[in-house]
Amino acid sequence: MTTVVANRELVATDSLIVGDHKGTAQKVFKVKGHCVGIAGTYCACINFIRWYKRRDKDDPPEGIEDVMAIALTPSGELRVYEGSVNYFCIDDDFTAIGSGAGAALGAMFMGANPQHAIKIASKVDAYTGGRVQIRRRGK
Repeated sequence: MTTVVANRELVATDSLIVGDHKGTAQKVFKVKGHCVGIAGTYCACINFIRWYKRRDKDDPPEGIEDVMAIALTPSGELRVYEGSVNYFCIDDDFTAIGSGAGAALGAMFMGANPQHAIKIASKVDAYTGGRVQIRRRGK
């Protein structure tokens, strides 16, 4: 899958894609001031990003049930999407999703920043790897 970690300032992801082939891809995007990190089937994730740009609740993207996402809003709100166009807000100062989420959250609780948490998750999760990608809140 992947690992996505966010705090109130930025969203970080790995870049590894694993399926029938192995490669790298962009997994965090800036959309209308929001930082959005995606996890799941990559084509479905890209459809989710296209939907997020429009945010048309009447037209959910195809394959959305295979997508998890974290959106960091310009005001610092953390939203989690789990297979739906509906979201819930996170009260904690950070969160993580994906196959390496447990390791990343453990790292964050021990004081790691999101980028370092991704690197730690890549040590224990075979589906997390490649270059760390980040998008910061603001500008």
